[in-house]
Amino acid sequence: MEDVRAAKRALRRRFRARRAAVPARLREAWSRAVAARAAALPEWRAADSIHLFIGALPGEIGTMALVQAALAESKALLCPRVAGTELETRHISSLDEMKPGYRGLLEPDPARCEQIAASVADLVLVPGLAFTESGGRLGMGSGFYDRLLADAAAPVVALAFELQIGGEVPTTAHDRPVDAIVTELRLIRC
Repeated sequence: MEDVRAAKRALRRRFRARRAAVPARLREAWSRAVAARAAALPEWRAADSIHLFIGALPGEIGTMALVQAALAESKALLCPRVAGTELETRHISSLDEMKPGYRGLLEPDPARCEQIAASVADLVLVPGLAFTESGGRLGMGSGFYDRLLADAAAPVVALAFELQIGGEVPTTAHDRPVDAIVTELRLIRC
């Protein structure tokens, strides 16, 4: 088990550096391409409710175009909020209901947004640091999404840059694979 943790730490360092090396202008263009590809998915079109992270950690894919698309299409937008060691899921109907939270990320204001079980989402879009083409996902290390996805019945789609795909991602029993990965260049069905 300690070998897996050490391998994950090393991969996290490598992929953080890889993402950080991408200039902001290019990262923004890639994020728009990922958003267009994700919004064209049959799973997106069929979904009435979408679980989607908002904002981005340094180097991470931006999701604002997807947020705006979901709101414009009158989809129920379910967004995560860090509450201790768990992610709460809250329904938002406007970006005005967001405020800076965990690590400066935009999160639903708990005073204004109803908490909802993540399991009601028809589609779950997740971030990550590294992915395999078979659906392996390496997150930031806190396990937030692994716990959130434990009960997910909906398709789980990762949003990533092409440079985040490849190699092996060490996994443990609690690591939840993704069903598909959308990058700026392609859709990978896992």
